[in-house]
Amino acid sequence: MDVRRMFEPAVAGMAATRATASDLLEIERILGAQRRKVHAGKPTIDEDTAFHTALARATHNPVIVGIMETLNDLLVESRARALQRRGRPLRSLRGHTAVVEALRRQNANRAAAAMRSHIDQIAALLDQLPDRTVPRGRR
Repeated sequence: MDVRRMFEPAVAGMAATRATASDLLEIERILGAQRRKVHAGKPTIDEDTAFHTALARATHNPVIVGIMETLNDLLVESRARALQRRGRPLRSLRGHTAVVEALRRQNANRAAAAMRSHIDQIAALLDQLPDRTVPRGRR
């Protein structure tokens, strides 16, 4: 989460200033798919991952895209655990929506702040989950 807090707000801010109309359409398409799944009560891990990847691509910086892909690979388990919590998929959707609203306005500061808030909510949730790396009986 420390890396996400440092990296992802900066990515969102940069995407806000560099995203093309095509980038925004792709991000909004992913957000729409996420919204439909949330309202249908279906898992949204694929859309969640795709959203963060699309933001990185919207920076038009291949190094950022590579780092995000690595980060996404590392986040598979924590993302799956967090999104299983009741109400979390809707909160994630709201966080993504706030980022997209800032992107539409090309407001880097607002995009970074929205992403920081989104990451902080995830971190708070993960802090509440039992740690699966600790053997049972030693928690």
